[in-house]
Amino acid sequence: MTQQTGIRRELEAAPLGAAGASLRQAVDWRSNEWKRANRNVRCLQRRIVEAQQLRLLYRVLRRGRLKCLSRVRRKQQARFLGEGDGSNAIPLPGNWKRANRNVRRLQRRIVQAQQQGKKRTVRALQFILTRSYSAHCLAVRRVVENPGRCTPGVDGQILDTPEKKAQAVEKLSAEDYQPQPLKRVYIAKKNGKGRRPLGIPTMDDRAHQALHLLALEPLAETTADPNSYGFRKERSVADAIEQCFILLSRSTSPQWILEGDIQSCFDHAC
Repeated sequence: MTQQTGIRRELEAAPLGAAGASLRQAVDWRSNEWKRANRNVRCLQRRIVEAQQLRLLYRVLRRGRLKCLSRVRRKQQARFLGEGDGSNAIPLPGNWKRANRNVRRLQRRIVQAQQQGKKRTVRALQFILTRSYSAHCLAVRRVVENPGRCTPGVDGQILDTPEKKAQAVEKLSAEDYQPQPLKRVYIAKKNGKGRRPLGIPTMDDRAHQALHLLALEPLAETTADPNSYGFRKERSVADAIEQCFILLSRSTSPQWILEGDIQSCFDHAC
């Protein structure tokens, strides 16, 4: 015996002369349309249950951090490195090209999305880039190849062994990252008058800065002033000299150039 809804029971139990009797003759409860309606409702109910199960599964994977995910990540790292179990976390010489190619491809897509005005796509690609294993390796490589790699921060740690470099790569994927204070030192100025304050971050903070630089640099280069040359990638003093020659070699060009400098501008900046 099939279960009947409330309106269906009322219509079937209503006498012929009562209200709703005219509807009783026009409704065929065994028609295909009613079967299709029941099928559609059950399909929606099944999709609701599946969505709830996926939501619960996502919470378990995000909060629990199952060990299977870490094993899969180690296998991916080992496949990327080409040997071992991925404990050294530094790519082989032949794989650095692939790491640069992966990062360059994402950066190129960020530039294209920014030029097309797709801001949500830009944020999504930056999210992917900052969580890319290739970007993590390149960020650590940038830190260890910098001339200041032997200067520690407040924690006194430097990346001088392969094991420490591997730990630095792993720390970049942690979600509970907290920056540490800067180590304040004072260096002598070039003119010999006074000293200049300098803040030295830790190695982990430098790696995070280098990682987010990979995601922000394409956006900054796309939206920056085309005639600015200070601290710009792939630009030098020769480019600035060339642009000055182009602008000042005309007959209508100005005859004087004003140069200004604010004394001790960054010494007491808040």
